Amino acid sequence: MADLAPDLQIVLERVISAPHDARTAISNLLGGAANDDFWNNALLATSELVTHSLTYAAGDCHLSAWHSPQSGWLRVEVTDGGGEMPSPVGDSRHPEIGGHRIAVLLQVPSAWGIEQSPFGRMVWFEVQREPEGADTADDKTSTD
Repeated sequence: MADLAPDLQIVLERVISAPHDARTAISNLLGGAANDDFWNNALLATSELVTHSLTYAAGDCHLSAWHSPQSGWLRVEVTDGGGEMPSPVGDSRHPEIGGHRIAVLLQVPSAWGIEQSPFGRMVWFEVQREPEGADTADDKTSTD
């Protein structure tokens, strides 16, 4: 996304409140309190990426986000100084750490990726809001 300036850029220090601070920043970018799958998925994936970054990399992490309210699209990137590429299927080095870890990327976003950057590694995800009135298999309920 280097061609477009981010709508949000913050540096998150290695403190216990960092995932909360990231969720708050993304919530504010999305326009405050909502309670739909798009909003919930965006906050969950953001929190897990920041938690993963601060758990496994040294130093602070950088969060950048782009949001298009018109199209219902959000992209979040978390960059840190880590050199090792994370695996979304789990990490046995820290089994005591809770949360979904980076495996949440296999289920929540529309798209995601892990890339090497000049500063270390960058993990990103994108979520797309379903159009109003769109029928999905999860929304259908049986009357039996």
